[in-house]
Amino acid sequence: NGRDPPLCHEEVIIFKFYHAAQITCCLIIFCYTLSMATYQIPTLSTNIISHWMRANIPNQNGKTVIVTGSNTGIGFWIARTFARFGARVILACRNADKAQQAVAHIRHDYPNAKCEYIQVDLACQTSIACAADKLLKRIDSLDILINNAGISSGDTHCTPDGVNNTFAVNHLGTYAFTVRLLPLILASPNARIITQTSLVYRLIGYSHETPTFSYPNSSNFYEFTRAFKHQNNAYARSKLANLLFARHLNTQLNAHGYTQRSLAAHPGLTFTNINAAAHSTTLRDFLGDIFNFSLSRLALRGANLMGMCQPFQLAGALPSVLSAVGDIHPGEFLFGPAGTMQLYGLPTAHADKHTARHAHSSQELIRVSEKLTGLSIQV
Repeated sequence: NGRDPPLCHEEVIIFKFYHAAQITCCLIIFCYTLSMATYQIPTLSTNIISHWMRANIPNQNGKTVIVTGSNTGIGFWIARTFARFGARVILACRNADKAQQAVAHIRHDYPNAKCEYIQVDLACQTSIACAADKLLKRIDSLDILINNAGISSGDTHCTPDGVNNTFAVNHLGTYAFTVRLLPLILASPNARIITQTSLVYRLIGYSHETPTFSYPNSSNFYEFTRAFKHQNNAYARSKLANLLFARHLNTQLNAHGYTQRSLAAHPGLTFTNINAAAHSTTLRDFLGDIFNFSLSRLALRGANLMGMCQPFQLAGALPSVLSAVGDIHPGEFLFGPAGTMQLYGLPTAHADKHTARHAHSSQELIRVSEKLTGLSIQV
């Protein structure tokens, strides 16, 4: 059939040790180089962040903000920040009990906060439709939508309909929720839609069997239409989908003369429940990553050990906040930390060098999204 025969057990072991040696050498050089670079950037502190927030976040009184996935993690800090500055904040969460607890915490910190929640399961199109209908009746317009919700449930976990669960929540849920709320967004002249992506999408195309990097072909997203199929790199591909969707929607809004903006943000390297497996920096964990050829987890541990990450989750929330409230110059689209490799630091705008590279996948993504949700963007 023209394919190479599978490797035997001994060859697999040799293969792993060979690449582990390569990774170890690369990691030593990587750590040394980046540790030198870190001396040029001061470590973030709560005082620095508080000063930045006071200087860059205007009063949000009169604005309505929805933040998905905001009962914990980065989403909670985004919601808390908007509540602090006076906005009416609606936490859109799957777990009602946790959402109530998050609202209670925000009101405890800011007794005058205008904070509420709505239950929505972004893995379920029926739940999304129900939540959107309630919001269309509850509010007249929407100033800011932060599409923050995201999970990493593995490449084999699927929804009852057979769609990869990670892709269903991270992209399809975000796509459907945004499309259903467009009437509210278009009713607010300067509204912004912020979709949370991640630097991990740059790992798309990586394979354990053939350790190379390549960019997805036009059929890559179409694979998600195949029910109950194992999906490689589902999380990274969903994060690329977030980026491409945000860019596509912004292009559509501009083409039809709307003043609303669709932008993308990423938190840098912020430790949350999604990357909990890489929080530890013990020698045993490092050696385990090397032996198992877990390159991405090894890189996360290395960055964590060197402090090349956001010091707390609030810092990871700021790129989304800046993109939602900052003065955006023409052409600015992607926001993330200003530090080395965009891993940490205060937020800033970055050049978007990647959506054009993946342009051949964008239209395929939209067609797949329309097929799996039954919704199309109407602007």
